[in-house]
Amino acid sequence: MGDFSSMSIRQIMHTSDKSAIFMADVNGGTKICIKISALSSKMSKMESGEPREVYMQRALHASFRTFVPEIFAHRVLNDASEYDDLMDRLMGPPPALVWMWASAKHQNAMRIIETMRQEMPVSVIAMELLSPPFVTLNSISASREAFFKGSLHAASIMVECAVMENAFSYDYHSKNTMTLKNGSNTKIIDLECMMMANLPEDKMTLETAFETFFNSLNLDHKYKLFAIFEIGVGVANGSIKKSDFDRLKTTFLQNTLNCLANDPLTIHRTLMMIAFVDYIMNYSLYFRYDHLQCKSIMSQIYGDAGFSNHDEFLSTWTLSLPETRHDIVQKIEIVKSHIDRMRRPQSRPSVSVRSHPYHRKHANPKSANPKSANPKYVKPMSSAPPCRECAMMGGVRKRTKKKHHKRNRK
Repeated sequence: MGDFSSMSIRQIMHTSDKSAIFMADVNGGTKICIKISALSSKMSKMESGEPREVYMQRALHASFRTFVPEIFAHRVLNDASEYDDLMDRLMGPPPALVWMWASAKHQNAMRIIETMRQEMPVSVIAMELLSPPFVTLNSISASREAFFKGSLHAASIMVECAVMENAFSYDYHSKNTMTLKNGSNTKIIDLECMMMANLPEDKMTLETAFETFFNSLNLDHKYKLFAIFEIGVGVANGSIKKSDFDRLKTTFLQNTLNCLANDPLTIHRTLMMIAFVDYIMNYSLYFRYDHLQCKSIMSQIYGDAGFSNHDEFLSTWTLSLPETRHDIVQKIEIVKSHIDRMRRPQSRPSVSVRSHPYHRKHANPKSANPKSANPKYVKPMSSAPPCRECAMMGGVRKRTKKKHHKRNRK
């Protein structure tokens, strides 16, 4: 399934200002998802020209198959004729196209497709379909229990990405998290805003974002940042020395590369670094400081305080974990249990325990009386194992086989 020749779009799933997502078929059978988006922003591509979403999704899927969808095919379209050829192939002949877009509900998707035709290059990605039965995390927010469960599972995924792959996203909102309706089996999507702190190009972006953010702070908040990262600071002519700022920036970058998830304290520090990267990236790129993108998920652990606005975040953000906040520690323990479960090797069923009631009974002498489970149970003549002939008949010694069993036990 390496190209789009066998794929055909069937229905619209989702649209936004920059992309349209469709459900599609492969050879009329397997259901997949096709995402079409313009690569117009600087952050949407890697230095190699490959779409960032494709690069990140493939890299993370290789490490985390259970919660990152698989990509089957992708293409970058650089001119309108190439775009038209692929869209004609995916959407079918004009009659089918007219029927598909007949309803007003789908006019927005058509508008987006026409807009993207003018904004080359365009990325087309075919990937694993998560919906249905998966839904977005925000769609189950009315169920407090399911939303809480899904949010803590999502937090464990965020931590695992940061710990294992130095990967941080500044778009970790609940619409980019898929889950079942009970909040289980959580997965992350839309990885265009994912960064890896160990990549040189992303390291430079983080350095620039940190400097932009730092320069926006007043002197008190700058001092607080030095204290949080445990860096000494000196003042010359009413301003912070450049050498001190450089040490602070280096410490910040080291923290993105050395995230851990060994205990509640290290998980807390990792979550705080995820929130910090989210905050400074959204501020430096869009000058958005009203809230974090990961606010809805983080607030399930830490509460709403600290994630609503600029002043709250700078006043409450800290890498230390107050010992008195037992409620936070308990929630982080749940996050840790999810992480431990993700890292645990998948156990295989034992081949020594067979499905026949006879083998289940003798494999575990303390098992329940087989008479209660099987009213037609026939008591064996002895505790000796059956011969091959009787095993083929079900492994049960019937009275008609009494002489036969005596002969085989000699």
